[in-house]
Amino acid sequence: NVRSGFTRYPEEFGYFPCKNSIAKAKELSQKGLPAHGAASAEGALYRANCLFLRKLGATVAEPTVREWAGGAQEMWPAVVFDPDFAPCMRELRDKLPAPSRIKIASGASVHIQGRDLKIDSMDIEGAVSVQVMPEASLHIESLRVRNRGHEFVALDEEEQISAPEILKIRGYKLQRHETEVIEVTEPGEWIYKDGLLRPKPAPKQEGACLA
Repeated sequence: NVRSGFTRYPEEFGYFPCKNSIAKAKELSQKGLPAHGAASAEGALYRANCLFLRKLGATVAEPTVREWAGGAQEMWPAVVFDPDFAPCMRELRDKLPAPSRIKIASGASVHIQGRDLKIDSMDIEGAVSVQVMPEASLHIESLRVRNRGHEFVALDEEEQISAPEILKIRGYKLQRHETEVIEVTEPGEWIYKDGLLRPKPAPKQEGACLA
């Protein structure tokens, strides 16, 4: 008479193992099966974060299909949220109070790190990295990025043999052309708006009441 149950969790939000060699990944990919290689595991992380944003109401570009040594792979915008910023959907919702004002273009790269960080508006065509130290807070009122960004480039046959293992297992390398960097390295409360990072103004004190 013991009650039991189970919880289903969408596969795209939590199951993307990296367990197969690049050759095995290609074989599975050609059969239309999950590759479960390094490239697909990395791509699945980007996909999950992009789908989180879409579910909140953000505008995120459709993925493109790329051909790596490990087979065909959907490549979404490369969105990475560090655990201190958004370890779950609820935290992400709190950090993005106006998700309809979040826009991520095709090929964009977004890296966000920081525990006490809120973003009101973000429009990214290119690459951006936001980093906030633990002893600081940052309120991004508006962030618009237009640069050459990052590019995922397939390894050629020679590179696939001679490249470091971290690249060989993926079948591609990342070329960082341009990156907009917003970095808070001093404690305190900070505000970013229209390209300017500044300390948050101290609250105005009301005048003393004279007897």
